[in-house]
Amino acid sequence: MSAAGGVPVGRLDGLTAGEARAVRGLRRWCDGTASWAAYATELEREIGRKRAADGTRALDTCCRLLLTQPRRPLVRHSAGCICVGADEAVFARIIASAGAGEREDAMLMACLLARADLAAPICAAAEVAGMALWQEAALPQETAPRGLRLN
Repeated sequence: MSAAGGVPVGRLDGLTAGEARAVRGLRRWCDGTASWAAYATELEREIGRKRAADGTRALDTCCRLLLTQPRRPLVRHSAGCICVGADEAVFARIIASAGAGEREDAMLMACLLARADLAAPICAAAEVAGMALWQEAALPQETAPRGLRLN
């Protein structure tokens, strides 16, 4: 059952810049200290020193909570893979939703990957990470009445 979290549901180039940054961060965090440090340096070039520091600190908290105390083993693709797996897509949406102030949605999605008691601290960190990673004010905007989705 846990392998289902690795089923490809999209591609990195189909994500927003912020979602792709979140997925890349998750993958690099899992690859160890050297990879995480390289990601932090890349992020600093992309979004600036302050935002990168805030984003990596918060993303580290999210990854630490999700990966050390998961509801079930989280499945991810390798750092160089163009595919986005189901668990990675949920992770990116947690960060995006929390960063956009959609806390209830972020909490529900966090419960898919982590124990319910960890949803609040994950989402608190995800909010900071989301605001940092979506540097270009590209946070999802509500363009339809609440509850309706256009796509």
